[in-house]
Order: sequence, then C-alpha cells, then structure tokens
Amino acid sequence: MKDLAVSMRARVLETLALLASEEMQREYQREVPHVDVPAELFNQWDDCYFPEDKDFQSGFVSAELAVLAKFDNALNQVSDDTPKVLPALDEFLTTQAWRTLSDAAQDALSAFSVAQDS
Repeated sequence: MKDLAVSMRARVLETLALLASEEMQREYQREVPHVDVPAELFNQWDDCYFPEDKDFQSGFVSAELAVLAKFDNALNQVSDDTPKVLPALDEFLTTQAWRTLSDAAQDALSAFSVAQDS
C-alpha cells in the first residue's frame, strides 16, 4: 500500500471512531469549544471519504469499501433527515439522528475488526 492510501485509511478509521464515540465527541468539544462538533462530524467524513479515488480505493479491500459505502449511505440519510443547523453537542447526543450515526459508525468499525482478524 502506498503512503497516501495508508494515510487515507487511517483518517477514515479515526473519523469513524470519532463518529461512534460520545466520549471522543465530548472531549473534542472540550478541547475546541468554538467548534460546532455536530456539524464537524459530517464535515470530517466528507473530508476523508473519496470512494472514486484510486489511491483511496487501494487502501481498502473490496469488503471494506462496501462497509464504507453502507456507512456513507447511513450518514447521508441522517444528514437528509436532520436540520441543516444542528443543535449543540449536548442536545445532539440525545437525538435519534446521533444514535443512528453512532450505531452505523460502530457497525462499520466492527466490520473492520472482523476483516482484520480473519
């Protein structure tokens, strides 16, 4: 794997971990209080997911790319179903939208763990 592919893969997994974790999101908010963390969750995914890019694709096996596409669909559905101006993090964490997003990210990370173990 080329360095760029390795870097892109690492960024995707870091972003999924952040999307999955209430604690990581709260820590992020504490460290950078001026950032709109709920919006940043969506932005970070958009900044790291490039399914058409050959370098990006080379960082993942086909089953992993399918997992990422499934997660991307879930994220886009949540985005479509939520207001464009999201509530503050404390409120967002109590919404069904956050739960759906977090669960989808956890499912994706679990799929990666299984793929790496086999």
